[in-house]
Amino acid sequence: MKFTIAQSTLLKALALAGKPISSNMVMPIMETYLFEIKGGKLEITGANNEVFITQSLDVEHDGDDSVAIHGHKLIALVKEVPDQPITFEVVRGASTINVLISYDSGSTDMAVEDGNDYPKPKQDFEISLTVDRKKLSECIAKTTFAVSTDELKPALTGVRFSLDNGSANLIGCDARVLGTYSFPVSYKEKYTCIIPAKALNIIAGITADVDIAIEVGKANIKFDMGNGLVLRCRLIDEKYPDAEGVIPENHDKFLVVGRSELIGSLRRVVVFADSTKLIRFDLTDDLIVAAQNIDFGQKSSEKLSVTYDGEPISIGMNCTQVLNILSRLDTENVYVSFSTPAKAVLFREENKKGKSNLMLAMPLTLNN
Repeated sequence: MKFTIAQSTLLKALALAGKPISSNMVMPIMETYLFEIKGGKLEITGANNEVFITQSLDVEHDGDDSVAIHGHKLIALVKEVPDQPITFEVVRGASTINVLISYDSGSTDMAVEDGNDYPKPKQDFEISLTVDRKKLSECIAKTTFAVSTDELKPALTGVRFSLDNGSANLIGCDARVLGTYSFPVSYKEKYTCIIPAKALNIIAGITADVDIAIEVGKANIKFDMGNGLVLRCRLIDEKYPDAEGVIPENHDKFLVVGRSELIGSLRRVVVFADSTKLIRFDLTDDLIVAAQNIDFGQKSSEKLSVTYDGEPISIGMNCTQVLNILSRLDTENVYVSFSTPAKAVLFREENKKGKSNLMLAMPLTLNN
């Protein structure tokens, strides 16, 4: 196998395909890039135990083959080569495989592994649909922030992806926060799976102007992001909890507050909170945002003008969680609803009801 590729094109492909690669993998070969020539194209793949990213490129080549090249060393080399054609030539010996990497000022000879030993995800796809990239990325941002990092609860480390009657719904949650958002799709049947949040965050971080083609199987999902870039990942084979069951429907207190004003107030007041980041919200005609640290004898409070419909109430919230929610909302005003100091608080961009397009946070106990 021999091919030539521009340094800038190769470096961009390595950066995209290398997003899942990490050091100290259980299988050392997963710390490599898979280079494969087939069907007249060069495919560069990087992976971990869950996610596989492949970038396909048109190159001048001679012969089909596949090898796995050490990731960190290859990146370090290509970064330092000026933008010029780089030639890769695979040389197979009786018991060794080497790749000769040549460029204008020199060459590098590296031992590599057989590409046939590189793990490959199953291709068992049964469902196909195309989704709006912008809508999907927005929903990812508003749900993955809420997923759990507890590996003992694998279902909650992913986002539930559901299709039903022309709508796609994403929901992420852990014990204290939740985000759920929907957008229209052409697929009309019912389907549900759990996608690792790490895979979705990679997709949201890749910008392009084309829609995303999705194929789903029993154990894997594939995202074709256009321009030869494909992400495949293993689905989480667990039962997702009834997250909608924790979303209350009987709220009788409603608050409208400026998003940027509330964010600024929280960032100033939390400086004087204790280690729990407990913030107190006192609602009458205005909103009082307050925090204190009894051990250090300090406290802070601010008053915000708001629109409030309901009886006076005081609620304790974790400031970090509230800021995470507010930073992902896009509107000038935020619509907040609640019932008692012990029940879930809902945050929306619009004054609507229902169990979608919202974020939820559980309150903390106040020490009166």
